[in-house]
Amino acid sequence: MLDAPAHKVAEVIDGVLYTMPRPAVPHSIASTTLVWKLASAFRDGSGGAGGWWMVFDPELHLGENILVPDLAGWRRERVPRYFGTAYYTLPPD
Repeated sequence: MLDAPAHKVAEVIDGVLYTMPRPAVPHSIASTTLVWKLASAFRDGSGGAGGWWMVFDPELHLGENILVPDLAGWRRERVPRYFGTAYYTLPPD
């Protein structure tokens, strides 16, 4: 279990725990807008390729690293069904 405050974003990179504050409102608005636009195009195919799962703030467990990027996407051809877990172990595309 990570020893990080609940109000912080925690990531583990190369065995080192890093914490940072939750994003400020302008960052959250920009991220939300980006997800909305990309999801329309890449998930739904509205003006774009379609065929993707787009996820805002996913928790990625990749080997020993735990990362929380603003946005990640997986091709549906590689992941036919949506993940049913609290975190992702498959690297995004």
